[in-house]
Amino acid sequence: MPKATHLSLFLLLLITLPLSAQITITESRFTDLIGKTFREVLYETNRDIDGQLSDLINANGADQSWDFSNLNYVDSTVSIGQISLVSPDDPILNDANFAGSTHLWKETLPPVTGGIQDTTFQYRYGTFNDGRYAVRGSITITDLNNSGSRDTLVQWFSPPTNQIVFPITEDAEWADSTSINQNFMGMLFTSAIIVDSSWVEGWGQLTTPTGTQAALRVFRKEINQTPNVPNRMVSTDIDFLTVDGKIEGAINLEDGWAFHRTLEILGDTPTSVSLRILRDFGLDKIMPNPVRSSTNIQFSTKRSSELELSVFDLRGVPIQRLARGSYPSGEHSVQWSPVGLPAGNYLLRLRVGKQAVQRMITVVAN
Repeated sequence: MPKATHLSLFLLLLITLPLSAQITITESRFTDLIGKTFREVLYETNRDIDGQLSDLINANGADQSWDFSNLNYVDSTVSIGQISLVSPDDPILNDANFAGSTHLWKETLPPVTGGIQDTTFQYRYGTFNDGRYAVRGSITITDLNNSGSRDTLVQWFSPPTNQIVFPITEDAEWADSTSINQNFMGMLFTSAIIVDSSWVEGWGQLTTPTGTQAALRVFRKEINQTPNVPNRMVSTDIDFLTVDGKIEGAINLEDGWAFHRTLEILGDTPTSVSLRILRDFGLDKIMPNPVRSSTNIQFSTKRSSELELSVFDLRGVPIQRLARGSYPSGEHSVQWSPVGLPAGNYLLRLRVGKQAVQRMITVVAN
């Protein structure tokens, strides 16, 4: 999971209430942002500036002053975010990996000089219960492989991972582990088991070029625990969580980077969201699903397209091709009978060019 994603998640979920000599972060900041659109600006320092960061790295404990204002910021990335309640008609809810999600966080990242040249759309699905925000998975849509076409990367966690636990105060600690599964353009694979561990190790005043606010300091690490391979530290970060979420900072210990972010609420937005606006085609309905003897599969394309519709097993091995060729714009459908297939879950994949969308389809015994 990208470092900037962790920073964004913390930024979205925070509000603090000053106590006598302490700060407590409650879940109200999360709920206050539901249905709002907000802009984030990420400022990054040069790499390899550990010498400049040594005082910030070592300053943990109570009543600290963390000053980011004199660091040499060399780049910035603007993103537009939103937290919404998941609409029942959101197409991605048809993916069994995200079933049960109640909240959606989405973010738009424009092209970055020296980085990905395509606008990136990131969608994160999760649940928020009893002070715990658990992420079930995410979708990233961008030109990941610089092919000139938009790519889709789907990641889901087994089990869902607790990204943050409220309330947060000094010495608060939470940890979780999960297996991260991924689907890149129809290619399925499972990465290492990730262990997230976070705890608050200090509080004080955070200063950036945009101002000063009270903040908690959170130490966060990710460890790669691939079976039969020695444990490897993926990242170690120090995050500074500000009182109202308007500013915050972070230090990445491996790369010698520092960051600070600003947040601006832009206003209310509709809670209904859809991925259809990002694609020129889609898998619309599978009726019935689960399938016993036969099902009708409906798909659509907004323009004349060369497409292929196929069934795969969960390992990505092709089972049967249902449609292939040039289709005009509009709605289309095919009938499918899973003759000879054992009961279980399969993947229905619609591919147009270098893009693909898929849904889970379940076969039950007669």
